[in-house]
Amino acid sequence: MENRIYFIEGLPGSGKTTLSKKIYLELCSDNKNVKLYRECEKNPLDLTRYAWLENSKLQEMLSGQKTNLELNSKINSLADVQENMVLLPYMSLYSDIFTEKIARQLAKFDVYNGHLDLKKFSELHLKRWEKYANYMKKSDEISVCDGILLQSPLFELIGYFDLDINEISRYISRLIDTIRDLNPILFYIEVNNVEKNLNNICQERKTVNGKREWEQGVIRWIDNAPYCKKRNMRGHSGMNDFFKDRERIERIVIENLSIQTIR
Repeated sequence: MENRIYFIEGLPGSGKTTLSKKIYLELCSDNKNVKLYRECEKNPLDLTRYAWLENSKLQEMLSGQKTNLELNSKINSLADVQENMVLLPYMSLYSDIFTEKIARQLAKFDVYNGHLDLKKFSELHLKRWEKYANYMKKSDEISVCDGILLQSPLFELIGYFDLDINEISRYISRLIDTIRDLNPILFYIEVNNVEKNLNNICQERKTVNGKREWEQGVIRWIDNAPYCKKRNMRGHSGMNDFFKDRERIERIVIENLSIQTIR
């Protein structure tokens, strides 16, 4: 049976993006309908950089700005309206100074970073996967997903909800159950030395001005995440400790997933 969905996972800097592109291009070479999805970008499975707010609040926000038809049309095309609520990938609005202002306002309603309780977060997440599964039944698409199965949700499940390994395994297994008919396959990239790997990407992911913005952003997250606070993880050393924990948890979760896995 053909694999309809490919998950590419591993710690930051392990090579997920490179492998995802390689698999995507290989599948495209066979003239297949292939889509490449990445975390933090608009995609049908993830909730990273999505805002969840009342529709009335969104309309109030827009009415206070000099919006134009083009922007309103874009927002309408991106919005997933659920009764009186809206799910909106606000990062897709970053295009100029004006739309960036609206995107920053929407960021305050981010699904992640402890803004929702576990029940609402899991409800939104599972509903999204079920919607994707229904779409795939009517489509010939093959999906390549970079960091969407583990990396993205584990930041919340570990960092803000501080779930134990068994709870995390059950959570990820519920997601997998929704798309099991698609014969999913997981590629997991292991790293030999977590600290060395993180030091490398902190050096590589610098701005043109030499600022280590990726590292600074991760450390800000480390300093605020309840999981890290509880274990006194702070700064660069706290980042190393967290990703060592995450890798350990990921390996156990993968062992409990009943899908084809290639390490």
